Amino acid sequence: WCRSNILPDPSLFPCVQQRNDQDRVTTKGTEKMGESAESLPPTTEAFLEELRRWKVSFSSSVQMMFQGVELIEKLLEDQLAGKGGTAAAAATEGVLRVRHEDVVALDSLKVIGKDFFHEARRRLAVVTNGYYQIDLSRFFQGAVQGVGQTIRLFCPVTPEDFQKELFSFLTGTNTADGLRLFLKIGTDVNGLLGGQTALLMAVCA
Repeated sequence: WCRSNILPDPSLFPCVQQRNDQDRVTTKGTEKMGESAESLPPTTEAFLEELRRWKVSFSSSVQMMFQGVELIEKLLEDQLAGKGGTAAAAATEGVLRVRHEDVVALDSLKVIGKDFFHEARRRLAVVTNGYYQIDLSRFFQGAVQGVGQTIRLFCPVTPEDFQKELFSFLTGTNTADGLRLFLKIGTDVNGLLGGQTALLMAVCA
């Protein structure tokens, strides 16, 4: 027998051809299943475990930051008490002052901390609002159902109050608790305030 570079015609072996086609279909199906599995969010248990790990890491980072603040406090207190080397040099002026870079650092920390905690509250509220619910049904049932009837006797929440609460929720200042309460007891969601409805204000925000 001599070797040849000419490959046999697959059509001559229908069983082999059919098996190869099945293998390709199986491979494509496995790839699609892998892609769909990767696109799915994690399980509740996995997310909860990741949240707890982040909480521990965040608490440790905050503790280290506080230790740095306490160290600066001690150094400045020692300087005021005359223990620091620069205290004697500054004593001739009569007043001890910090450096300009100290002021810049503290101002930067204030801005960073404010922005960070504002964003952190906003993102935590996104998760919280997906699961947190306010149950007001007890005010409309049983012996206290008169409370619910009395609430509904009042006029709906004014457009001004509703849009103010909605804006606070959209900007992350407040959670959705107040907004849900307004919707529960009745509010004029189509009321105009400055020529805008609540929906238009939400779009513009």
